[in-house]
Amino acid sequence: DGNWASHIFIELHPDILSKLKEFTSELEDEQIKPVESPHVSISKMFILKHHWIDNFFKMLSATVFFEMFNLEISPSIAFLSNENKSRHFACILLEESCKSHLQSLVNNIDKSLKEFQLPTYYEESIFHISVLWKLTEFSDEEKSEISTRIKSLMSRDSQLFTNVVDKLI
Repeated sequence: DGNWASHIFIELHPDILSKLKEFTSELEDEQIKPVESPHVSISKMFILKHHWIDNFFKMLSATVFFEMFNLEISPSIAFLSNENKSRHFACILLEESCKSHLQSLVNNIDKSLKEFQLPTYYEESIFHISVLWKLTEFSDEEKSEISTRIKSLMSRDSQLFTNVVDKLI
């Protein structure tokens, strides 16, 4: 009671979400599930106490200097796990050209998080969009099929996979 699970992320354009949903529905089975709302996380999940919320957002708005930029999605795939290895994810990586914008946002968000003694972003930033998840690690066969399908999807609609970032959520 009075604690709010929170995180900061970049929302994807509806056209991209539609294509990803179409793609993930083709691969869904008893074990592999689509990520409900694919996005680009720029913070870890953290818990805000109710009485911190106003001060946290004031500090955040004072430290995060946001400029609109293009978020470019690459055809590269990574298979990542959460920190306690209880979930495993198939992820589409972002182009290197976005990394400086994203890292700058993360660094500024981390300043606010540190002030409230909240967890900061991962030491090694791997900016990505998680699209599928499962409770066990992906097999080599699953990794190969997912990678092939993502690369095929992106080669057919490459111009679709640029997202103009104009706000953080």
